Amino acid sequence: MDAPVQRNFQARTIWQRCRRCMATSRAMGAFFQKYDIYLSPVTATVAPKLGHLAGTGLSPEAFFDRFWGHAPLTAVFNSSGCPAMSVPLSWTEEGLPVGVHFGAAFGNEELLFSLAGQLEAARPWAARRPPLITEEAWTG
Repeated sequence: MDAPVQRNFQARTIWQRCRRCMATSRAMGAFFQKYDIYLSPVTATVAPKLGHLAGTGLSPEAFFDRFWGHAPLTAVFNSSGCPAMSVPLSWTEEGLPVGVHFGAAFGNEELLFSLAGQLEAARPWAARRPPLITEEAWTG
């Protein structure tokens, strides 16, 4: 493919992706016309073994498959510009925090800060720390 055609393809691809992000932002706006808070897990699985998400030795496709398999629910806030927070409201049997993800409408950070304060008062987490383990034990 010659250079002008390649540049044109890239520009079209970038424009299509920008339009998808704009559509996502509009959909989020519509969602928050009806609901105050979006609630989901932060990740689809508990914390993976150390290095699992590093992508070392993986193709870009394999890396993104691994990444999206672990954290598929939070990116919509990155692309839409809506504020979100992760709050450690639960813990695994091994003592690792399990995050709960809350999102709000564009510009509504105040609602999230208020909610975080209420959750911290009801279920304090600031003093909790996961146990320290060796890298060898973690990577197995």
